[in-house]
Amino acid sequence: MTAPEVQRHRDAFRRDPLILLWGLPEEGPLAAVRHVLQTLGAETIMVDQRRALSTHVRMLPGGPLLRLPDRVLPLSEVTAVYPRPYPPPLRRFRDDSPAALVARRHVARLEHALWQWTASTTATVVNRPGPAASNSTKPLQTRAASACGFHVPDSLVTNDLEKLRAFADRHGLVVYKAAGGTRTFTGLLDLADVRRLQRLSTCPTYFQQHIAGTNVRVHVVGEDIFAVEITSDAVDYRKHVRDMSSISLPGVVAEKCKTIVKTLELLVSGIDLIRTPHDEWYFLEANPSPAFTYYPDRDEVGAAIARLLINPPS
Repeated sequence: MTAPEVQRHRDAFRRDPLILLWGLPEEGPLAAVRHVLQTLGAETIMVDQRRALSTHVRMLPGGPLLRLPDRVLPLSEVTAVYPRPYPPPLRRFRDDSPAALVARRHVARLEHALWQWTASTTATVVNRPGPAASNSTKPLQTRAASACGFHVPDSLVTNDLEKLRAFADRHGLVVYKAAGGTRTFTGLLDLADVRRLQRLSTCPTYFQQHIAGTNVRVHVVGEDIFAVEITSDAVDYRKHVRDMSSISLPGVVAEKCKTIVKTLELLVSGIDLIRTPHDEWYFLEANPSPAFTYYPDRDEVGAAIARLLINPPS
């Protein structure tokens, strides 16, 4: 970002921003957004998960008070929040000793208090926990995407092997994936894998019609949109990327992406699409906490998120 651009953003502040970042400071997206915020002169507060045992939220009549190792402030002063917490890093406290039990209880209460606050605060939150929960139900996302005009793969959630065989007979190639937000890899169904299929009865699984085409990753940040075309010879491109390059989306596809993000009540999302050889665009999923630093347009996306946190939509 050039010096004149930095100055323009500083001059555009409607009020002094105070932006709370929650997670692991070295985590890619969080570190990238923090760097841009600091470059633009915005004041940031880091709630470091590794210092959770020395972090407290007190509920007072005037509102919650955040007590960090080096600072105390009313959370009402925060203007925007970028939460990216990971599961609590409590490897030292996994036994059943009194100290471990107290530590686990403290971290659970702290996270509950922070999530409760992000759900109700008037500050801008990217993204609030309620809307972000759509990532825990991919079938809901695909129904919403269909209503927004996207093609969606035919899908099935089942633990019934005969229903799965009938589904595979209709579609030929079928993929399996997580129906919720747990990070897993997508793979091709192999009906000859008897040992794995025996587990189906006790493990309902999400299956989808395989769509052949080119992967496109889209990041929607407010009204900004960024797209990357991914060349891969793997069913899940994360296993083997041959090339990634920024592209411009057709206007109608860009508008559908913005519409699905607004429908899901998100401010930022990473959307996975497939473009078929017949130029049909299929929606796969929308991630409300995208790891955008994996992609070549990482700097543009990070800067857009920082701008959104500084100057939120009215």
